[in-house]
Amino acid sequence: MNNKTQITNIEELICKLNKHMQDNNLNSNIYQYNGGSFLLLENIEEEGQINEFLEQYIDDNEIEYNIDMIMSSGFSDEYATCHNCGEIVNTQVYEHRQVECLIVNECELLCKKCLDNNLDQFIGEFINNSNKAINSALFTEKELLNLEFEKVTENFENGLYKSMNDDPKSILNDFINKYPNKEFVFFLEGGSPYHAEFSLYSREL
Repeated sequence: MNNKTQITNIEELICKLNKHMQDNNLNSNIYQYNGGSFLLLENIEEEGQINEFLEQYIDDNEIEYNIDMIMSSGFSDEYATCHNCGEIVNTQVYEHRQVECLIVNECELLCKKCLDNNLDQFIGEFINNSNKAINSALFTEKELLNLEFEKVTENFENGLYKSMNDDPKSILNDFINKYPNKEFVFFLEGGSPYHAEFSLYSREL
């Protein structure tokens, strides 16, 4: 017969785990994530120490052990915290997966929610800038249209192949000269490690 009980006080366990990490000078931390808790692990060694603590705590208190019952977890090379709200975000970029965050102002990481709340301010980094393109994995064309942008032209390509030689700087300069009453942003439609596919959007000043 199994006399072990389910975990009934997650907060107490997380509190004890926090104290354990502080007492042992571990660099791993616990953050809020999707309404629950997230254990951000610094490395494999600390993961082992934390698992040992949890297993001992679970055994001492005769609790049925399942880490998924306690919190989500991940390593610091795959997750980070939003500099604005502190929410944990997945920093990995995979094909067919929406990006959860973006680096702005060169060093500030913001989650999608915070970017959405300050979208017009965020777009400012991309206006009339031939060195940056808005990533379609983070923002949709509909969101651009909601900011009164419209597609000017598309099917630009730049990369390592001879035929992919569209130059964003030349394209931007040409359109600014033709339409001085408008501002422009590049929109990254897709690509690979060897090329980029992009389009150009504009709106009235």
